[in-house]
Amino acid sequence: MGVLLVPVVLGPPARSQPDPQDAAALAALGAALEDGDSGRLLDGACERVELSLFGQGARYSRGQAALVLRDFFRRFPPMRVQLSEPSVVDDGRAAMGRYWTDEGNPLGIYIRLEREGDDWLLAVLRVDRPALYRVNGR
Repeated sequence: MGVLLVPVVLGPPARSQPDPQDAAALAALGAALEDGDSGRLLDGACERVELSLFGQGARYSRGQAALVLRDFFRRFPPMRVQLSEPSVVDDGRAAMGRYWTDEGNPLGIYIRLEREGDDWLLAVLRVDRPALYRVNGR
């Protein structure tokens, strides 16, 4: 009687890959950012959204977040937004990118989505100056 040896490769468990629905949800948020449309941006948001603008932020209700974002869009009107491909973060999805205004230097953005039922909802939006500009005091 022979023994069958089967090689086993041990390693970290496979992480799920983003699917097209993830990318579509992030693309819709990117388009709302580019249009400066706080209502559309928050239509698909969690009940409470973490907003951080230039290091200052909190968790806001959607209504409060809309007021904060309207003021942000007034002060920093969007010219262009570019997001990275979605990545898997714990049980959510995230993307980083750039937000260009008429000032010229892009702002860094971070978006995180959380799953609720079959939908991906905006949970976190962070906007900051890239580290290079913060270090140089701009």
